[in-house]
Amino acid sequence: QANAETARRMRELEDRTRRLEDERTRMLRQNPDLINQLSGLVEIDAERERQLTEHHPSHDDINGAATNDDAQNIHGDKARQHMIMNAEPLRETPKICGISRTVFLVRLVAIIIVAVVVILSVTLGGDGGSSFNASIAATAMTMAPTTLSPSSAPSSSPTEEFQPLYTRRFNELVTILYPDISDLESLTIQDPQSSQNKALWWLARDDPAELEFASMNTQRLRERYLMAMVWFQHGGPDWYAKANWMSDADVCQWLGVGCDGENNTIATIGGTENNFQNNVFTEIGQFRDLQYLNMAYNDLTGEIPSEIGMLTKLT
Repeated sequence: QANAETARRMRELEDRTRRLEDERTRMLRQNPDLINQLSGLVEIDAERERQLTEHHPSHDDINGAATNDDAQNIHGDKARQHMIMNAEPLRETPKICGISRTVFLVRLVAIIIVAVVVILSVTLGGDGGSSFNASIAATAMTMAPTTLSPSSAPSSSPTEEFQPLYTRRFNELVTILYPDISDLESLTIQDPQSSQNKALWWLARDDPAELEFASMNTQRLRERYLMAMVWFQHGGPDWYAKANWMSDADVCQWLGVGCDGENNTIATIGGTENNFQNNVFTEIGQFRDLQYLNMAYNDLTGEIPSEIGMLTKLT
């Protein structure tokens, strides 16, 4: 009977040792620093198992051993509880500004890259940028005459990567206004210093009216483009009088401009003694309903273009 009791206690010790080993493995996975503390518990249980194996206890010894086992179990449980409560907490992933360090670094690198690209685009917005964009436009024009890449405008023009909307609007204008574009017109349009290029960019990007080109009457759109060309070609910013010019108002309300009441197209242009400069551009022949033109007493230079002969209604 004593041997049976001993065998039972041996099995209990084996089960307890196995549970302790499982507990030790689990806790080590969570916190490697507990290895020294848990190793001590395993050694205590191993020592007790060795003592029971070497001796055949009497009935009294068994009762005493049971009492000691209970005491040691209580002590072991308290020791394990103490170690768990005082164990070093699990290390958390380092955080910066409430987010993980890895995510923070990725975002920081992305911000730096965007900042560098923006700085480069602003830097290229000057004369160097104009030459650079003009060379791109020339290449695109050679490959597809009716589809233009953007060149620089009077102010710094956006790059295609950041402002694709302006590129689409620019190309849409060229398609509408120059359906049968010639090589000479292509070279003129892509020249960032030309009044044609500046007027196209103004309509595509800077016009406060923000027109929907596809829904407009083609001649009305053409005349707004031509009047923008008048502004850039003849030094509009230095004119003495320029009310409503380059505003969101209809061109018929721009100072010195009068429109035909029936077709609502430009019929008169008057700019006497208003500091008009430079030569008259050849597109002036596209004012098909123009009846009156007066640019006397200004600083115009060069010859009168032959295209003015296309103004058949001029009186």
